[in-house]
Amino acid sequence: MFNYVTPPEMVFQEVPKEIALCFTITGCPLNCPGCHSADTHDPTAGTPLTLEVFKQWLIDYKQFISCVLFFGGEWEQKYLIKLLKLAHELQLKTCLYTGKNNLPKTVLEHLDYVKYGPWIANLGGLESEQTNQKLWNLHTGELLNPLIRATRQLDD
Repeated sequence: MFNYVTPPEMVFQEVPKEIALCFTITGCPLNCPGCHSADTHDPTAGTPLTLEVFKQWLIDYKQFISCVLFFGGEWEQKYLIKLLKLAHELQLKTCLYTGKNNLPKTVLEHLDYVKYGPWIANLGGLESEQTNQKLWNLHTGELLNPLIRATRQLDD
């Protein structure tokens, strides 16, 4: 089952220089202590994200977005890859936020960006200098954490 929290959100800061349509996938098996999305751990929560529903969301938002972001979903690799391929077919970039420290090449080859690392509350998120989490541009090899910090400082 590949469920998501409805509706997806348009986000502006999670992937620097991109406007992303963000899909929060339910069923995360990692259970990081202090997770701010613990309500999404239940795999039966949310609504099924079928290929047809996903494609319709992308068509509806295509003129407003440049990227599709998944918060989770890597535990259903084959299905996630289908969605990533569909996003690329529609000329959209792809990003995955994972709490894992690595992913198989079969997933990475369909991503433009990836955020690695479990949530560790005392280290903070991507904007923190101490964070264990890293956001990478997979085409350039650029670490994007400094851009996240700069963007969030502008908001303060």
